[in-house]
Amino acid sequence: MNYSHIGLSPEVENVIILLLMALAVVLIVIRHRSMPPGTGRQQIRWALLGFFWSLVCIVALVIVEIASDNASTFSAAIWTTILQHLVIALLNALLMIAITISLLRYRLYDADETISRSITFGIVTLALLLIFAGAEKAIEILGEEYFGERLGAIASGTGAAIAAVMIGPLHHRVTLWAEHRFRSQLGHLRLGLPLLVADMRETATPRALANTALARIEKGVHADHGAVIIENDVLSAHGIDDKTVRAWLAKDLAPTSNFRRLYCDRTDPFFPMRVPLYADGVGLLGWLLLGPRPDGSFFSKEEREALLAIADPIARALAIAFQREKADGEWIREVGALRGMIDRLNDRLNRHFGPDTDELTHNRSVT
Repeated sequence: MNYSHIGLSPEVENVIILLLMALAVVLIVIRHRSMPPGTGRQQIRWALLGFFWSLVCIVALVIVEIASDNASTFSAAIWTTILQHLVIALLNALLMIAITISLLRYRLYDADETISRSITFGIVTLALLLIFAGAEKAIEILGEEYFGERLGAIASGTGAAIAAVMIGPLHHRVTLWAEHRFRSQLGHLRLGLPLLVADMRETATPRALANTALARIEKGVHADHGAVIIENDVLSAHGIDDKTVRAWLAKDLAPTSNFRRLYCDRTDPFFPMRVPLYADGVGLLGWLLLGPRPDGSFFSKEEREALLAIADPIARALAIAFQREKADGEWIREVGALRGMIDRLNDRLNRHFGPDTDELTHNRSVT
């Protein structure tokens, strides 16, 4: 359109481009929904992020062009022209960066975090502007009606104060919504896994509990493999064999005195993330070891906080499961000993009174 002789105005051309990009976004979203979870969906999310910011830049460009056409002074026209070029450069840069990351498949799993933060920032900013403008206008109208025109500065200050008071709860609510919408797996990990292990600790074996927790954690933070270590022994391992984990244990995982923090070693090709399974009243039960992510990126701050939060309930659940397994083992040994005594008594009765004597029952309730 820029090199044609149709004779469209720049505003109409921008509107047409905006509609075409919106159509492209709709088609990409349809494609995204039809794909299974994996690398392909993460690539599309990065591309969608680039299109989203490009649309924002195009809207800003249309506004700047309208302001440039209506500029009343030569200085204002110069500044709006400079701003147009800056917005165009930013548009191209954001779009190309997002597409490049998508094509190279690098840091794909950061897309969820970036999208969540971008949308949170945009919604909070827009909402605060609306609150400030609405409060200021309402106070000005009331001031003009009851106090004349003496509340101009007070109206602005009061509007800013109301916006400042609202920013905390508004940011909290928007952040929770964005995480639930775009990072649901992390939310399930932080809230759902403690409830799951609390239920399983009364029925499942420690190995089954560790396998379930490890599978959920790997899915939640996109780890390539992982392992659960209890007293320098491998209780559970996913995506890696026990022999490799034991060989790693023989030369790594130095003991430490601070068990309330994560230990990260980005250079470790096997387990760059190490989570101590520590709980008050239980102590250090073992370690949760997580391998690198497939795209080469490291675990985000929110993911690290979630891992530290779930370490306590997992440690408690495993400790209870071990105690229950030990108690069950002792009960089984006692029942076995009682059954042996019953068999010996039956043999003696048969020898003394003959084989027709009724044998003692093996029913545990009768015993």
